[in-house]
Amino acid sequence: ELVELIQITAKEVREIKNKAKDGSVYWVKAVIIPIKDADGQVNDFLSLRILITEKKQLEEERTRYLKSLEDVLHIVSHELRKPITTCLGILNIMQASQTDNEEYQTMVNHMMESAMELEGISRKMNDYLQANKLEVGEL
Repeated sequence: ELVELIQITAKEVREIKNKAKDGSVYWVKAVIIPIKDADGQVNDFLSLRILITEKKQLEEERTRYLKSLEDVLHIVSHELRKPITTCLGILNIMQASQTDNEEYQTMVNHMMESAMELEGISRKMNDYLQANKLEVGEL
């Protein structure tokens, strides 16, 4: 970090991760201002630091939460909806079959209604998760 510091010629703002003597990690936001002599050469630095550990922890929690939402969203939008779509396709074929068996057609119709209801629920879950992901992402 000292080599980077020597190369600073204008004010910089950085977030720096530090380790305390007890081994714990803390974050600071540092404003580093080079002090120049009459010739314009940097001969010292002024550093103002603000503790931002809590902010960084909240950012990490938010990132983990977003990742978990993305995982659930993937399950709902792919792993749940794929078998529902497959069932609907098969049931469409079964409905279209020319059978005079009324009990068979009634059973297929009930299965179709249930599959469509499941598909509607999965769409609502997907929309809800998408909206939460966007909402959390904007915070």
